Amino acid sequence: MSARFTYNSEGEARPHVHPLRTPSGFTLTRNAPEDHPWHHALWFTIKFVDGDNFWEELSPFGLLHQRDDHHLDWVRPDGHLALREERVLTEVDLGDDAWALDWSTVLEAPEAVVLDRTPFTTWGGYGGLSLRGSAEWTDTRLLLSDGTSKRRITGT
Repeated sequence: MSARFTYNSEGEARPHVHPLRTPSGFTLTRNAPEDHPWHHALWFTIKFVDGDNFWEELSPFGLLHQRDDHHLDWVRPDGHLALREERVLTEVDLGDDAWALDWSTVLEAPEAVVLDRTPFTTWGGYGGLSLRGSAEWTDTRLLLSDGTSKRRITGT
């Protein structure tokens, strides 16, 4: 496998996977591009938790603090706990020329919360497991876990 899980590094708001590479060494992910610095390669977050923004990194915004290898605290801009997350990333060997990354997440709220997003448009409505691909990653066929193959996947 050729991926690195980045914990809360200096100046970064949430853990993410970067670089994510193919078996041949091609980097699939792009981290914090100039036009969307809150896009962190392969990452998981929800846009709003009770109205607090956990997606963009425009003040005020929530942070995901890594407690240990698989546990995160989602901390509101005011410092209070919004969610606890158990996250497990597992490499799945698919042979000499392929591998998969299995991502499992369980969110637990200390009290009732509303998970929300902005209305879906070409410039909004995002949340959940997200991938920012490298500019060099073109002419690709994506294979989903149910066997569905798509030339491009946006919001599915």
